[in-house]
Parts: sequence; C-alpha cells; structure tokens
Amino acid sequence: MFVNEKKIMGVDSGNYESVVYFNHEERWEKIVHEPAALRDWFASHSIEEVVFACESTQDVFSQMAIQRGFDVFSTTPLQANHMRKAMHVSGKKDDKTDALVHARALETNPEMFREIGAPNDYTESLKFFLNWREQLVVSHIALENQLRSVLKDVFPGLHQLRINLSAQWVLELLC
Repeated sequence: MFVNEKKIMGVDSGNYESVVYFNHEERWEKIVHEPAALRDWFASHSIEEVVFACESTQDVFSQMAIQRGFDVFSTTPLQANHMRKAMHVSGKKDDKTDALVHARALETNPEMFREIGAPNDYTESLKFFLNWREQLVVSHIALENQLRSVLKDVFPGLHQLRINLSAQWVLELLC
C-alpha cells in the first residue's frame, strides 16, 4: 500500500451528506449528496494526492470516488467499532468521530483496510449472474408456493406429506 505517500481523508457517509476528515489539515468538511456539489468537490482534489478511508463503499460518496479513480480503502463495521472504542473510551459515535477514526486508522493500521478497486468486466459479469441467480431463486420459491397451494386443493393428502416439491421424482410425477 502506498497510503503514506498520499493525504488521507476519512469519510463517514449518511443518506444526504458525507463528513470528510482531512487528516493532513486536521479539519472536517460536510459534502451534500447532490450531483453538482459532489462533482465540484471531487474536481478540486487530485487522484495522485488523496486516498479515502471509509466503512462502507455502498454510499454515493464512495461510489463516486471509485468511479473517478481515487484510491478508496474500506473496513468492516465491527473493525470500525473497535477502532472507535480505542480512540474514545466512551465509544462516542457521530459522523465527525467516525471520519476521524477512519483516517487515523488507515494511517496507523493500514492492514485493517482493504483497497476497493473500480469494477472491471469480471466483477460486472459476476454481479449480473448473482442478480440473475437471486431472481431465479425468488421465482422458484414463488412457483413452489403456487404449486403447494394447488396441491392443497387438489391432493390434500399429498400436501400433508410435506414433501420436497423441487425433488426430481415429484416433478416427474406431476408432469
């Protein structure tokens, strides 16, 4: 990791805004999640100079940082909780504290973070097939429930056996 060569910014994102802690300047800044505001904010920072530390990469701020080519490092919520407790005995939780904790932790314990890269063709394909599989599972369950409902009316005894309707022999029997 080449984190030490860059300015570290800790990020804590909410639904409507993100709080960024500038570790090199020891100051905070709030960025509203509006396209123009985010675009202007990212335009004012250089990819070569800045690295972001955050807890989640599913928020608007992190996604935009990844898309624009910034280095983004993420940790788990459990690790973030431990880091917060190490910094504040009370476990104080607010946006500013979380942003500060992420920045300081990436500086002192970079092994607790994983680098998040921009999606490539492989990850996009994997997402597509995982979503497709999820849709198939949902459809399968819905179809199985419909079949159970019909069987309950037509063959009440078969319904009471609580058999696996996905089993090959049951499907062949019903065809």
